[in-house]
Amino acid sequence: MPVVSFSACLPTHLADIRKWNPALIRWTFEPYAVAIRKATLEEMGALPVIYGSEAKFQKLSEIERFRFQLHAPPKTDWSPEKEWRIIEDIDLSHISPEDIIPVVSTEEEALSIQERFSLPVFNLSAPVE
Repeated sequence: MPVVSFSACLPTHLADIRKWNPALIRWTFEPYAVAIRKATLEEMGALPVIYGSEAKFQKLSEIERFRFQLHAPPKTDWSPEKEWRIIEDIDLSHISPEDIIPVVSTEEEALSIQERFSLPVFNLSAPVE
C-alpha cells in the first residue's frame, strides 16, 4: 500500500539519524524535506508508525498494517526516525503556508526558495543557534 512518510524529529536532529544503508544501496533519507505542522498532518490522517516484531504485525488489523515497521534491533531499528504515515499521496497546495517549511541542504537553495515562494526555509547546513 503506498504511503507518504514523515518524521517527528526536529530538522536539527535529522543529520544525526541519516545513515548510509548498504542493504538498500542508498541513504536512509535524503537531505531534503517538507516540514508540516504536526496538527495539520494529524488532520490529514497521519498516524504514528507501529514498531514491532513479525508477531506484532500478524496481530494488526488490515487497516493498521500500513503503519507497521519491523523493529528487530540491532539489525533493524528505524525507531529513531519517529515515523508517521499517511495512506496515498498528499496535495501540498491545500496546506496553509503558515503550516509548511521546506528543509534544504545549502544556503543557496534556502535563498532561492525564500525569494521564489516567500516561505521560511530550514537550511540543514546552517549553524544551529
